[in-house]
Amino acid sequence: MKTLALCCVALVSLPAVAQNLDGRWTGAADVPGRHIPLVIDLARDTGGAWTGSLTAPGLDVKGATLANIAVQGDEMRFDAGDALGAAPFGPATFVVRVAADGRMRGELT
Repeated sequence: MKTLALCCVALVSLPAVAQNLDGRWTGAADVPGRHIPLVIDLARDTGGAWTGSLTAPGLDVKGATLANIAVQGDEMRFDAGDALGAAPFGPATFVVRVAADGRMRGELT
């Protein structure tokens, strides 16, 4: 099992290279006043495009489709629409980058 960790206003732990992003990532987002467990599944379809889903057990979110998945260099961006809450909370947008320790850290807005 791979690990996804979001800290403060979201630090994501993912492997260092895009080719290794496929799989299930588990962890949590620590946002002000709340610890949110998360599971993110990432894969490439037969055409090589990224697909994915988000599960947030504490928020009754199960398999929400990720959209706008883009990998450029050491950065990956994707969003989960209103899965974590409608406006003013959504859409949930993730931006992650490779850190020196081989993990990705970033922001959840």
